[in-house]
Amino acid sequence: MIQFKTRSLDLLVTPNHRMVVDIAQSGKRKFVEAKDFDVNNHRIPKQSVWKGVEQYFFILPSIEFTKYGRQGRTPYSVVRGALQIKMDSWLAFFGFWLAEGSTDNEKIAKRHGYRVFISQVNPKKRMEIKEILRLLPFAFAEEGANLVICNKQLWTYLRQFGNKYQKFIPKEILALSSRQLKILFDWMVKGDGHIRRTTGQINYWTASKKLADTAQEVILKLGYLGTVIFRKGRRVVIRGRTVKGKGIYVLGVQTSNHYRLRKKNIHYSNYAGKVYCCEVQNNTVLVRRNGKVCWCGNSIGVVTLNLPKLGFMAKSKEEFFANLDLLMGAAKESLLIKRKILEKYTALGLYPYSKNYLRAIFDQTQHYWGNHFSTIGLIGMNECLLNLIGKDITDAEGQKLAGEILDNMREKITQFQVETGGLFNLEATPAEGTSYRLARLDKKRIPAIIVANEHAWQKDNSIAPYYTNSSHLPVNFTDDVFDALDRQDPLQVKYTGGTVLHTFIGEKKPSSEGVKQLVKTITQHYRLPYFTLTPTFSVCSNDGYLAGEHHLCPKCQEACEVYSRIVGYYRPIQNWNAGKQEEFKDRTLFELAKIRKGE
Repeated sequence: MIQFKTRSLDLLVTPNHRMVVDIAQSGKRKFVEAKDFDVNNHRIPKQSVWKGVEQYFFILPSIEFTKYGRQGRTPYSVVRGALQIKMDSWLAFFGFWLAEGSTDNEKIAKRHGYRVFISQVNPKKRMEIKEILRLLPFAFAEEGANLVICNKQLWTYLRQFGNKYQKFIPKEILALSSRQLKILFDWMVKGDGHIRRTTGQINYWTASKKLADTAQEVILKLGYLGTVIFRKGRRVVIRGRTVKGKGIYVLGVQTSNHYRLRKKNIHYSNYAGKVYCCEVQNNTVLVRRNGKVCWCGNSIGVVTLNLPKLGFMAKSKEEFFANLDLLMGAAKESLLIKRKILEKYTALGLYPYSKNYLRAIFDQTQHYWGNHFSTIGLIGMNECLLNLIGKDITDAEGQKLAGEILDNMREKITQFQVETGGLFNLEATPAEGTSYRLARLDKKRIPAIIVANEHAWQKDNSIAPYYTNSSHLPVNFTDDVFDALDRQDPLQVKYTGGTVLHTFIGEKKPSSEGVKQLVKTITQHYRLPYFTLTPTFSVCSNDGYLAGEHHLCPKCQEACEVYSRIVGYYRPIQNWNAGKQEEFKDRTLFELAKIRKGE
């Protein structure tokens, strides 16, 4: 194992672990294996860019409780509706409350008016927090060192954060933009932090491990890194009684751009325990060890590029293409690692049939898999355009940009082949499961991202979302096969790997002459390399094959299995994943009656 260790860095990895580094001279970012790390030329980046969501209002949840009449006998229900508070004002209050605030416990809250406290004796800070409190819809009073709010609705919300050993920052706050998170953190530091005048070094103290962890996440999203150190409580004697403190967590904020290591910071050690390898959707993972964090590489296994997410995250076309190039580079590195491992395992005899089959290739090239392509695919071009420019692939501007994206990817593929001497190609990913899985994950993490069935999903969030396959048209766009061909032909020819246009036929019993004419017209007038004719049929356990879509047999009324092409093969739609089933519902079938072009 290799350990990279400084006062603020502690990373223990295997020699072949991928590390994210910036080149000292050029600033170019790349991956290197840990054993190849060069202290003179490589810098481990600290900073990151967080793209959270700006929220104008914070909604304080409504509450409902029971009160009794004057004589205490007649119960009646009281509802206090949700309160809308400007988010920036709430973040300032909440940040300071996390540091210096508390609430009545449940035993005394009712008789004392459900009090929320903020303690502060510093005159300047006390004045600042009073100014913030005046922006909130709550009355407050001053009682000694405390500013006190008596409000059951506010008390109910803040009680979930517990006492000083339990406090934390909730997920909905952590999802905010870096600008708004800075408001929160600045006010936390006003309460329990310190900024050194000479260096600007920021430290923050808390007794809550949860708050230390979530504050470390906030620091990360501000573009810095935070180091957490636990200081054990000291024993003190008070009036002859020994009291032991519970300890405190100290966060140090690092604002520099890189970790710069020297040879003395890198150590090799023998290790016989377990080693874990994680797989994430993007190309890097944040590693935390002993409270110290850094960006690192990971083992990526998916080389299908999630274009909708790329389009959503980019603020301009220039940023989109820059991020696309980075993602293509990561896909290349992943495929090279896979190829290297595959060659190694084949040579060791773990794939005996393939080794025998490919022995002639090995004799010629000294590589078993030298004639096999490394493939990079894509998904959701249509939704990518909607998220990036607000227009889909059927629009002239969207069609043009889709072509530019594919051209850019082709150029990168060519560049990879020159750089590595290996075979790379660009494929229209079939995405049987990926089209649903990525859309589901993206919607969970980024609800505002646009999916293929966005309108249906907005009406009912329980509907499974999905992305359109590769650079295909929306599945419900047209029933005119030639309209689809005219729009798809310029894009289909840009792929150097597998690609296909599926023509889902509307006729239950297409005539042989109609099929013949369709095939002839497509091959004479279009350049796309592959296309299919896909009629839908059903199978009844009693009556067998039935042309067309029948969920109930028209003869015996028994349930039928409806078969259609999910991607490259037929399968009963009842067995498709939830996303593909929604896609099937949306599909518009082509009408063979409209086949007359070129006659």
